[in-house]
Amino acid sequence: MKDLQEVICMSLTPRHEYYLLLSIIEVGLNLAQQHCTPQDVTELQAFKKLVSENLLPKIQHSEEKQSFKHFIDEYKSSLFELFSRLFQISPAMKNFDFLFSDKKLNKSLKNKTALESGELIQDHTNLKLKDYVKKRGEEFKEPISPRGNHSRQHTFYKSPPTSPLPTRRPLPAHEKKTIEDKGFTTLGGYFEALFSIDDEKASKFIVDLVRKKDKHTFAQILQIFNLACKNRKISQVLSEHLSEDEMLAVYSHLLKFEPLETWCRSDNLLPQLFLAKQEQVAFKESTWEQISSLSPFIARINIDIENYTTQQIDFQAEPEDISNLQDQFRHVLQYLLSPDRFPPLMQRFLKLAYADLARKCPTPEEAMRMFLAFILLRFINPVFVEKASPQDSQSQIIQRRILTNALQSISSPSSCTESLTGERHVQRDIFYPVTKDEAFRRSIHHLLSTGLQLENTITEHGCSAQSEPELSEDQGILILGKLVDEFFPLKLKNARIVESRSEDKKPNIQTFFERMGTSPRDDGSPISASASLSLV
Repeated sequence: MKDLQEVICMSLTPRHEYYLLLSIIEVGLNLAQQHCTPQDVTELQAFKKLVSENLLPKIQHSEEKQSFKHFIDEYKSSLFELFSRLFQISPAMKNFDFLFSDKKLNKSLKNKTALESGELIQDHTNLKLKDYVKKRGEEFKEPISPRGNHSRQHTFYKSPPTSPLPTRRPLPAHEKKTIEDKGFTTLGGYFEALFSIDDEKASKFIVDLVRKKDKHTFAQILQIFNLACKNRKISQVLSEHLSEDEMLAVYSHLLKFEPLETWCRSDNLLPQLFLAKQEQVAFKESTWEQISSLSPFIARINIDIENYTTQQIDFQAEPEDISNLQDQFRHVLQYLLSPDRFPPLMQRFLKLAYADLARKCPTPEEAMRMFLAFILLRFINPVFVEKASPQDSQSQIIQRRILTNALQSISSPSSCTESLTGERHVQRDIFYPVTKDEAFRRSIHHLLSTGLQLENTITEHGCSAQSEPELSEDQGILILGKLVDEFFPLKLKNARIVESRSEDKKPNIQTFFERMGTSPRDDGSPISASASLSLV
């Protein structure tokens, strides 16, 4: 490959250099008018006027390049500095010198009129920059990034109205980079990196993806969020920015991916979304207040802390203390499972959940039992975890575990018998008489059914079956990488380096002569320009 210095063989006359400089300014103005601010355009126009006013008189008094060199070099340097500020310039392009010297151009320009010279210079500028980019291609390439060459290719020239819209150039094989190249092996880690780069932009990226109207993208991104739910910032962002209707659309879609065998029993996005909502604070506070009301009653039960195991919880208590605890426990259960205290969004979501269960469960009884378990597991038990204090004593921790199991037992099958050992057991002897009582269970079922109007819900909110294939985490990483490439407002490079990719991103200067002219002929005949220039 010839070095650039071999291309620069011969100088142009001052007049030709003047026209060439104006030609470069003109194409810069065209691009600035499309992609820069009005202030930038005004600055370029003022620079063009300055060049015309100061250089044209000097051309008229001298055709010698040597005396003209100081002035033209100064303006070339100033223009290059101005372009560097307004546009992207490849590090390989140090200046405009390779446009100002060429054998064929110098020969063709001789004895041409000013207008012909200007048109020829424009064609020459197109040709030489394109040729230089081709020869120095490797030096001109952008750093490889997930976005690759998906950025729009800008040109200093405005395309004619009939020109088709620019299309993305397919990435060459050696430029195709998978998301693993950036070191992300989990979706949770990927989102953690996005948030660490720019919390605000990452949040907007997540919300914008959910709001996309494309159903396929919506389905994929929700699966990705679900797989990445260990990063709880995702649910926080969605809860803070989505409307109730948008949240319900998310809930409804996530339910489609819940198989009956493990229905809502994993640590997934559904419970996180609900508990992250700020308006649920009152619900959590009242839940904890009711649960805490059991503490003085259970404190009167002398539990054998030293020999405590989940299967053996011996205790000593007076019959009256046991009866008082059972009465308070009934009251707490009725309060916790009363739909009247459920926030509006929770009520709407529970209707969707029951409709999905009714469609998947073989019997209504099984659907109601799983529905009860879902409410307790996903909306009551998390309050225990959230309110737990590191300073709690061992007895407080054990009491909390006992109460958690006691609450959950109302959703277990009535015939279910656990191997609870010991002469006396807290669960079997105190709480089972409440939670295994069929009459009490029916009253709770009726409370939920009438309060949420579940019979009507089955008709109104019947969920459709899953239509999208389930994604693995590896598939999710690849899909997320493509979405980040296309929509994330920052540009991710290898090793998690980022650069700005804002809406007013600077166009790349190496593409500003995209439309090519014809090479000057050796015989010096005129070249037809694709467009005429206002040279002065």
